[in-house]
Amino acid sequence: MASPVSVGGGQVCATVSSGAVECFGLGNLGQLGYFYGNLYPTPSDAGNINNASTVSAGGNSTCALLSTGHVDCWGYNMYGQLGNGGVGGQYSTSPVSVTGISTATDVSQGQFSTCSVLSGGTIDCWGQNASGDLGDGNTAMSSVPVPVSSITNATSVSMGTNFACATLTTGHVDCWGDNSTGELGDGGAESSSDVPVNVSSITNAVEVSAGDKGACALLSTGSIDCWGDNSTGELGNASTSQSDIPVAVSSITNATAVSVGMEFACAVLSTGSVKCWGTNASGELGNASTSPSDIPVTVSSLSNAVSVSSGATSSCATLVSSAVWCWGSDNFDQLGYVAGSPNYSAVPVQIAGLDAVTVPGVLTAYDAALAAVVQSDHTIASWATYQGVVSANQVSTSDLQYVIDAATSAILAAQAADLVPVANLTAYTAALAAVVQSDYTTTSWAAYQTAITGYLGLTNQSLQSIVNAATTTILAAQAADLVVATANLGAYNAALAAVVQSNYTTISWAAYQTAIAGYLGLTNQSLQSIVNTATAAITTAQGSLVGVTRGGNPAPLTGPTNVPPPSGLSASDYGTPNSGTASSTAVTTVTQSSGGASETVTVPAGALPAGTTISVYPITDTSTLTADVPAGESYVHSFAVSWETPSNTSPTSSTPLTITITDASIKAGDTIYELISTGLVVVGTATVDGSVTLTFSNDPVFLVTHTAPVAQSALSVTTLLGRVGTALSLVTRGGSGSGVVSYTVTNGTATGCGISGGSLTVVSAGTCFVTATKAADANHLAASSSVTTVTFTAKVVSVSPHAIHVHGYAQVGRTVALSISGTGFYGRPKVTSNEVGTRVVLSHGTDKLLTVRVTVRARSRTGWHTFTIRLANGKSCRVNYKVVSVSPHAIHVHGYAQVGRTVALSISGTGFYGRPKVTSNEVGTRVVLSHGTDKLLTVRVTVRARSRTGWHTFTIRLANGKSCRVNYLVK
Repeated sequence: MASPVSVGGGQVCATVSSGAVECFGLGNLGQLGYFYGNLYPTPSDAGNINNASTVSAGGNSTCALLSTGHVDCWGYNMYGQLGNGGVGGQYSTSPVSVTGISTATDVSQGQFSTCSVLSGGTIDCWGQNASGDLGDGNTAMSSVPVPVSSITNATSVSMGTNFACATLTTGHVDCWGDNSTGELGDGGAESSSDVPVNVSSITNAVEVSAGDKGACALLSTGSIDCWGDNSTGELGNASTSQSDIPVAVSSITNATAVSVGMEFACAVLSTGSVKCWGTNASGELGNASTSPSDIPVTVSSLSNAVSVSSGATSSCATLVSSAVWCWGSDNFDQLGYVAGSPNYSAVPVQIAGLDAVTVPGVLTAYDAALAAVVQSDHTIASWATYQGVVSANQVSTSDLQYVIDAATSAILAAQAADLVPVANLTAYTAALAAVVQSDYTTTSWAAYQTAITGYLGLTNQSLQSIVNAATTTILAAQAADLVVATANLGAYNAALAAVVQSNYTTISWAAYQTAIAGYLGLTNQSLQSIVNTATAAITTAQGSLVGVTRGGNPAPLTGPTNVPPPSGLSASDYGTPNSGTASSTAVTTVTQSSGGASETVTVPAGALPAGTTISVYPITDTSTLTADVPAGESYVHSFAVSWETPSNTSPTSSTPLTITITDASIKAGDTIYELISTGLVVVGTATVDGSVTLTFSNDPVFLVTHTAPVAQSALSVTTLLGRVGTALSLVTRGGSGSGVVSYTVTNGTATGCGISGGSLTVVSAGTCFVTATKAADANHLAASSSVTTVTFTAKVVSVSPHAIHVHGYAQVGRTVALSISGTGFYGRPKVTSNEVGTRVVLSHGTDKLLTVRVTVRARSRTGWHTFTIRLANGKSCRVNYKVVSVSPHAIHVHGYAQVGRTVALSISGTGFYGRPKVTSNEVGTRVVLSHGTDKLLTVRVTVRARSRTGWHTFTIRLANGKSCRVNYLVK
C-alpha cells in the first residue's frame, strides 16, 4: 500500500490533502524541493505542486506522482535520477518534469535510480545502471526513462539500492539489478541481472518493498516473505543467515503494509499496530531500545496506523487521524528535530505541522468492488441482490483494515454470483429499440407492444435460441404491423430513443423511466402541445444521465467540450480555452497560458457536479477592459473562467474555487478586478511579486492592474574616451527602476562604431555618437539620454624596431642624439646600460622614430659602449655608441705675462671638456681655463704681484688622462 509519507536517505516528504508535497530534513542537494542548504526541520512545500497523488524519497532526490499521470522530481542528479536529461553533479531545488511520462500509476526512487509503472502495466526506469538497475538489458546509465524488458502487467514497483522489484497482476514478483546478497530472490548465483527475473515461490503478492540489500513482499494471506542480506536479522526469520529465496517473517499473519529500509524493515498489521525487525543502533525498531532483533518487535505506543515508510535509518507511520509519527535517527532532522543527545529517538515522536496528510487508500479494493455496479448492465434480480450486500457492508477510512477486507470480499462475491452483463442480447436489444426510431399509428403500436411484452424478461441466463426467437418475433411485428405516420412525433421519438443509445446509472435510469412512463401513450392523434410537453420532459430527464460502457470496463474518457465564455465581453474577445471535467472524488485543475503568464483553476472534489466542464479562456482583445481601468493604473493581465453541467446549466460552486495567476509582471500591491455588469469591481490585491491567488464561486472575468508608471530620472552616458582596438565598456548615470540599459550608436568622424551589449568598438580613430535607453519597469516609463560624443584615439601597434644595432659617436662630457627608425614605439622602455653614470633619455619623434639622447659622463672611458632598450611589447633594441677624445694639438705652449697681470693663452686642439686639473710650479699664480670654440682652450694666467720674472710652467691634466704643459714668461 502506497504510503503518503516517504522516508529517504536524509529527507522525509509527504502528500497532503491540498495535493501539495511537504518535505523536511536534509536539503544539501535540493532534495527538499525548496532550497539548497543543510538541515530544515519544519515541513514546507516542495515547489508549486498542487496535485500530487503520492511521493517517493530516495537517497538524495525525491519524486512525486501527479494526478495527471506525470512525474516530477527534484534534488541531486549525478546519475540522471531526475529523468529530465541532465546528469553530472547537477541538481534542482524545484520540481522538474520527467521526460515522456504522462500515464504513470506508481513511482519509486532508490539510491541513484527511479522507476515508474505506466497505465498499461509496463515500467520505465532512469538513472544509474551499473548493476542493471534499469532492467533494460544493458548497464548504460540513462537520464531519461527507458522501458524495463518483458514486463507488461505490473501493478507496483519498488526501487532499492542498485536493484528493483515489481508486483504483477498474476501475484508474482519480478526483480532485476544487483544480486550480490541475493536481492533478486531467484535462488540463482549471486550475480547481477540487467533484465527481470522471477522471485521464487511467490504467487500471491499484494505489494513489494525493496531496501538496501534485500526486499520483502506482502502476501494476500497477510503474511510477509523476505529475501536477501540478513546480517542484522532484517529477514525477520529468527536467524542472521542470508537467503537468496523468500523466507517467511516470523509470527506475522495479518499485515496490511510493509516497508524495507537499510538493514531493517517494518510492517503495519490489521490491528493498527506496527512491528519492525533488524538493526536498531539508532532506534530503528521504535521499541524503546537499541538492541537488534531478528524477529518482529512492536513499535511502542503506536495504534491506528494505516501505512509505514522506512528509509536509511528512520521510519514514519501515518495514522487514521492523518497524524504522522516517526522514530529512529535524527541526524538530519528527519524526526523534525529531537533536542539533546543522543541524536535519535527509539520511540515514535509526532511531526508537528503534518496534520493534513492524505490518509492512504485503504479503501482502494473496497471502492473498486463497490464501483463495479456502474461498469456493467445487470438484470433486475441481480441488481437487487447486489444492493442488499452493499448496504450491509458500508465502511469508511476509520474502519480497521480487516473490516474493510471482509466488506470487499462480500461485495466481490455478490458481483461474481449475481451480476450478469447482457452483451449477448445485442440483436434482441436492437430489435426492441426500433420502436423509438419511427412514428407509428395507434393500431400498430398496440400490436408491437404485444409482441414485445412476451419477451421482456430475457437475460444472459436465457438460452440463445430463446433470445433468437424473441428477436425474430419482434422484427416480424415491426415489418407487418408498424407503418410510418406523420412526422409530428419526430422530436418526441428522438428524445424517447436515447434510452437505448447509452447505459446509465440506476438512479438516473429510474428518473428517466419515470419521465417516459408519463408520456408513452402519445400518438399522431395527440395534440401537438401535448407532444411538445412530453418531448421537453423527456429531454430534461436525459440531461441527468451518465453514460457507462456496456458489459465491461469503462469507455476511455474523451476531452470535454468547451463551454461558452462568461458574459461581459464579446465572443471574439476570447482565445481558445483549455478545459477539464469536475470530479466528485478528486481535485480538478485546468491551466491556461497567455503570453508570459499562466493561470491555474483548482476545483475541489465535489465543488461542482460531477461531469461539469470547466473552461479557462485567455482574453485576446483587451480594449474593453483597458478602457475601464481607473486613471493612474495600467493593465497587466486578464483571463476568464466558465463552466456548465451536461444539462447545460451553470451551477454555483458549493465550495470556493481558486485561481492562481503566475506572471513575472505582477508586483505586490497590484489590484485585481472582476468585470461585472456595472463595470470593474476590486476583488483582491497581490501580496507578493510574481503571482496572486483568488477564490470565486461563479463564472468570472478577472484582470490585474499596476499603479501607472512614472518618469525616470535623467539618464546620461559618462564614458567619453577610448582607444582604437580596445572595447570600451559604456557607463551610465541616473535613471530609475530596474529596467535594462541598452545603447544605440552612429559614426561621427570615426568609422565602424559598433555596440555589443554595453561595449563600444571602432575601426578607426575619431568620434562616435552614443544614446543610452533604460527600459520601463512596473513603476517607471522608459528613459533615454541625450546624444553623447565618445572619442577614440589611434591604436598603437607594437612591432620590432627596424635597426637592431645603432652606432653613434659621443665626446666625453657631451650629449649625442641617436635616432632609431621603426614603428610602434610606446609605453616606457626599460634601459640597461653597461656604462655606469651614462644618462639615456628616450623620446618619441614621429610615429616611426625613436630619439635616444645619450649624455656621456666626463670621466667616461673612450671606446665602444652599449645599452639595451627593452620595449613594453617584450621586444628589445641594442644601441652601440663610441666615445672619442682628441689630445690638444700643442703640448707645449709659450706665452708672456707681466707681474700682477693676467695673460690669456690659447691652446689649439680637440676634445677639451670636463674640468682639467692644473698643476703650476709658481705658487700663487692663478690659472683659469675656459672653452672657446670646440677646438680651442683658453688659458688665463694671472701672475701674482711679487712673482719672480723669467719662465714659468704649469700642466693641464685632461679628464681623458692626457696632459698639456704650458710655458709662460714673466717680465
